[in-house]
Amino acid sequence: MIGLIGTSAVFVAEFMLAGWRESSIRHLLRGTKTGWSDIALFVLDQVKVTRLILIVFTLGIGLASGEWLNRFVAQHTGVQVGVGHWPVYIQLPLIYLMYTYLDYWTHRVGHMKTFWPIHRFHHAARDFYILTSVRVHPADLSSLFILSVPLMFVAPSVETLFLLFAWQSFLRMLIHSRIPSNWGWVGRWLVQSPMDHRMHHIRDMSEGQGMNYSLLPLWDRLHGTWRPGGYPALEIGVDDKDDRSYRHGAWVMPDLVRDYVDFVRNVGHKLGLCETYFPAPIPSKTKPAKAGPEGAPAGLQKAS
Repeated sequence: MIGLIGTSAVFVAEFMLAGWRESSIRHLLRGTKTGWSDIALFVLDQVKVTRLILIVFTLGIGLASGEWLNRFVAQHTGVQVGVGHWPVYIQLPLIYLMYTYLDYWTHRVGHMKTFWPIHRFHHAARDFYILTSVRVHPADLSSLFILSVPLMFVAPSVETLFLLFAWQSFLRMLIHSRIPSNWGWVGRWLVQSPMDHRMHHIRDMSEGQGMNYSLLPLWDRLHGTWRPGGYPALEIGVDDKDDRSYRHGAWVMPDLVRDYVDFVRNVGHKLGLCETYFPAPIPSKTKPAKAGPEGAPAGLQKAS
């Protein structure tokens, strides 16, 4: 219920700031295939089917738990790691910094060659519709081991986790909205804006992949991956070597399976397994960029 209230709040905020013509609601009602994929993943997430898909695709590894690791360490070393007894007003800012930093590295790992097929599903979205924030492949193990397990290992209180996940969920929907703003100083340092996140999703990978990873721009600035300059007409999405397009639409399983198979192949090659069992996956490619809209920043031309 809280999630639905937060989602509704973002839709209302976008409508007020971007207007009906540019609103996600209007574009979703038009029934685009990429929009239907967003809606499907949102529904699957709400009814927890994505959790089941994670367990099946990862052969149970998706059940890994930071709480279990915390108890294991306590039982075998006598050391109890946890911040749950601290006041929430101290826990929350510290846990948020930890969360956003781990999320930054989770996102960077998702853009590495081995893990890219899994994260590619999110980048296959052809436009932002707020619900694009939950268009995530259920078999994304990088977020489990780099983010979720370490976060739960320090055992924040239930209240802190509730506030953290409510806030980050709200922010993720906000940065995938159609609000045409970079939010000024706030967007440069504290909360990534929709325009700067659009730069992260840019279709022309020669211009965009490898920047603006974090909800908190401070981490991108610290690691030299911050690059502002997105604009509403900037084309987003992905291309494959032989121009195979994603199926898109409400029936998302073909796209999920395809990306999962490519990921398994990548892992197989990384482990040096036989070509017979893991034929080489098709790498991504970049198409030449065309001149962007009048007034677009230099070097940020709209991709073909």
